[in-house]
Amino acid sequence: MVPFLLSLGLGCAPYGEPKSSPGLAEGDSGEATEEDHALGIATELAPLAPTVLRVTWSPPLGVESFVEFGTDEAYGLTAWPLDGRPGEALLFGVPAATTGHFRVVVDDPEGRWTSSDQTYETGDVPSEFPAFDLVEDQAGDWGRFVLLSTLFLDADHQVLSTVVVLDRGGLPVWWTEPSTQEIHGARLSLDQQAIMVSWKRAGPQRPGGIGRVGLDGEVQRRWDNDMTHHDFMELDGDRVLMLEMDIREFDDKMVAGDNLVEVDAAGERRLIWSAWDTLPPDSTGPLVQAAGVSAVDWTHANGIAYDPHRHEYILSLFWLQQLVFVNADTGAVTATLGGSESSWALTPDARFGPQHAPVVTDDGLWLFDNGFLLGAPSRVMRLDLDDEAATAALAWDWVYEGSPDFTIMEGDVRPMASGHLFASFGSLGSAWVFSPEGDPTWQVQAREPVVLARGEAW
Repeated sequence: MVPFLLSLGLGCAPYGEPKSSPGLAEGDSGEATEEDHALGIATELAPLAPTVLRVTWSPPLGVESFVEFGTDEAYGLTAWPLDGRPGEALLFGVPAATTGHFRVVVDDPEGRWTSSDQTYETGDVPSEFPAFDLVEDQAGDWGRFVLLSTLFLDADHQVLSTVVVLDRGGLPVWWTEPSTQEIHGARLSLDQQAIMVSWKRAGPQRPGGIGRVGLDGEVQRRWDNDMTHHDFMELDGDRVLMLEMDIREFDDKMVAGDNLVEVDAAGERRLIWSAWDTLPPDSTGPLVQAAGVSAVDWTHANGIAYDPHRHEYILSLFWLQQLVFVNADTGAVTATLGGSESSWALTPDARFGPQHAPVVTDDGLWLFDNGFLLGAPSRVMRLDLDDEAATAALAWDWVYEGSPDFTIMEGDVRPMASGHLFASFGSLGSAWVFSPEGDPTWQVQAREPVVLARGEAW
């Protein structure tokens, strides 16, 4: 599969008629060429995503045509036509407040020909927006973009949240409008043609749930659930898997446990697992607010992984310092890792807690270890689980060195198809890419206090 946003054959819904008229595009001479007139090029910036340009043209019959674009006439990025629309493409990847260049390329059997070089201006970021500095970028073929979910304070000390995509230079190339509605995470969609976003409820007019956001900034689809929080997983067939807070009365207190639910395109939900059915409740601990209710934060589920070999979901329970392994069909708990009862004995250097973001690959079980309940710094780690010996051993880790050296909030780790590893360090405001050998190869750091939730790189 061609990497998302490098091919840019994106099936996003159109967002209005072009504002420019055919033939308006100009080359370096300031005059439209014969090729420009033949192609009838028109452009429009997406109103909700002012760095994304829609380009339309009249493609010659029977030949392939596409768009080359970038920040200069060397271009470097290619946008293929949208599905079913051979003369339309979306240009994504030029930073904010930048002059972009593009040309339409036609692969005619008698020889390739192009339009003249066209230019456009991308919009600037909002006045309240998190800024990042590039700290390190070593040579490597891990990709071009990093997707981050952020929480930050505005000038009035109000918490705002946005999803932002940075290029390798740390510059923003796409974002959602900063809002007081908290975002718990964002991932690329399965078809690599949109961004999936998890929102926390922010009142009757802004319900919580999972949404599919096109590159034009429009929400294409929603799975509403006011009690959803933290992690989610997109499934095939327009279904999503989400964590759902379940508040019940226990021991004369309101206590927040968790469910794992599957929701289809029609909004029908299937309960897969419930902490209330499988774990002993605990009415001690910190308080949490959800949908206007204050409750004891018992399980605080914050991560979902799928193990195809076991056909199990692995759930991270933050305050229990434990991973729970759940049969994907029946919801039965098959094993636990960490906590007061563990199916595998952890070696001393493999102990973790609390934790976020479990991920299973052929190399083992990846985890973000916040570490602070053990008096340890935060780290990304990989564990080897030996079922026969019933042991869990540390295979690799990378420990954050700084002051402070741990994050209480959030934390993420995402293995990449290239063999690299993406990680973000929550309230420390830093995001990293590691080489297949485990060495840091890329890093950005927020200039002001920012919490980074779930994201990824490609």
